[in-house]
Amino acid sequence: MSGYRTLAINGAALQIWQNRDVDVALVLFLHGFAGCGDDFAAVFPRLEKRSLVAVDLLGHGGSDAPTDSARYGMANMIQDLRALVVALGASQVDVIGYSMGGRIALALAVAYPDLVRTLVLESASPGISSERERAERRDHDEALADWIETEGIERFVDFWEAQPLFASQASLDLDARERQRRVRLAQRPHGLGGCLRGHGTGAQPSLWEHLASVALPVLVISGALDAKFTRIGSAMARLLPNASQVVVQSAGHNVHIEQPAEFSRLAAAFLAQ
Repeated sequence: MSGYRTLAINGAALQIWQNRDVDVALVLFLHGFAGCGDDFAAVFPRLEKRSLVAVDLLGHGGSDAPTDSARYGMANMIQDLRALVVALGASQVDVIGYSMGGRIALALAVAYPDLVRTLVLESASPGISSERERAERRDHDEALADWIETEGIERFVDFWEAQPLFASQASLDLDARERQRRVRLAQRPHGLGGCLRGHGTGAQPSLWEHLASVALPVLVISGALDAKFTRIGSAMARLLPNASQVVVQSAGHNVHIEQPAEFSRLAAAFLAQ
């Protein structure tokens, strides 16, 4: 089976895209905040010999967006993914996670080390180790969630696209920028708000202290123009027992969109090891 379909997972409908019937192992793609599974479309053709599944995470794209923020808690998110992998008939999964999706991918590997075979963490973070800073970020995320739900999606997208984190995307061609904007504008305010409250960087438990126990192979990718997440990636790679880090030139936070050929080459070579 290939294409888009919806699966009932833990009482919620999750939309997935897959390229073929799932083998024993599959590659699972987890997108970033205000994105969708199809954000990796430029990567799929370069990994087409493998079983690929991209999910619209809860609150995003074609998946359900519950109104209860507790449903978006990190523990629930990783339970959904575990149930999804089981429903697809896979015994293990290689996970490629970008930004928010990278945080969720890492949490999945910590909770279910026998389920996750390898990790590709793109512009990802294990969370915030300081309780004070985590509380401050939680307050910030709560305020942003309230603002999105009050002001609406278009004002949020204008605000989001103006963030310095995405400045390097100004060099993308017009079609790529417009496609990203369409995906963001199609989001639901309460879905994004639920994600911020449920598993935003302030709400999620810190995973820094768990990194030393993540023994599986990990590839840490960041863009050279994204100094913050390159520093975070370096710190993660030092603590992870079996990790390598690659910094991609001429790319910022979103490497798989800004430099899709290089991102795909790195991912394919890593998965082939």
